[in-house]
Amino acid sequence: PGPRAIHHRVNVRAANERLTANCGGSTDNRIPDGGLAENEANARLIAAAPDLYEALLNLCDWIDHENNHPAGLYNAGRFALEKARGK
Repeated sequence: PGPRAIHHRVNVRAANERLTANCGGSTDNRIPDGGLAENEANARLIAAAPDLYEALLNLCDWIDHENNHPAGLYNAGRFALEKARGK
């Protein structure tokens, strides 16, 4: 994956400037800002995803090494990593 950056508040681009996601989609007239705040939040989450993935992977690997973990939390972390890998 690699680093991501937000452009124009709702577009997420990779380090090579390739568009990764456009979170600016349609607007919802029932929401005061037309959904812009949600679109911006989605863009920030997508941009942070590689860092979040890496942090969770390192944490789960550390827990594996320590061999002392709350099973539910650990399993949720591993499940999220597998989901991100498309498994």
